[in-house]
Amino acid sequence: MTILEIIQLAASTLVVLLAFVLIYTKRLPSIQGLIDCANVLNSKGGNLLLLALMSGWFFYEALHFSDRLITLMINKQLSTDNAIALSMFNFVTGTAFGGAFGALLKGMSGEAVVSTGASTVQTDTTTTKTVTTPPVDPPVGSTLGLNTPPVHAETTP
Repeated sequence: MTILEIIQLAASTLVVLLAFVLIYTKRLPSIQGLIDCANVLNSKGGNLLLLALMSGWFFYEALHFSDRLITLMINKQLSTDNAIALSMFNFVTGTAFGGAFGALLKGMSGEAVVSTGASTVQTDTTTTKTVTTPPVDPPVGSTLGLNTPPVHAETTP
């Protein structure tokens, strides 16, 4: 076992033991506390925090994966034209890190996010009503509607 695996095993064991201690001493958080925490994470600041954490984690994993690939190539255990390793590297650096970091930058830009899904509106203390908003058409000339046919202007003589 490597040092990293030992640390991960110790941390997960500590989390499980802490959970059992909290259950035994009846000091678990209340349901309202969990709801409040979920509401904080569902706000714009919470989304930015989660995206920042995920971007940092993906960046760390990309560096770790790069180091592992280079080490395998130096030791002649992996050829330099291995398509699987290169596609995994492309995924880690491009899709995972790039997607999370791009969403973080978009969230930090201050633009309003348009909701196109269902949202729950509380009307009184006992009933909730679900309102579905129609999707918003992308602006003319944008690349958002790639699957839609182009709109042609008709000219009259």
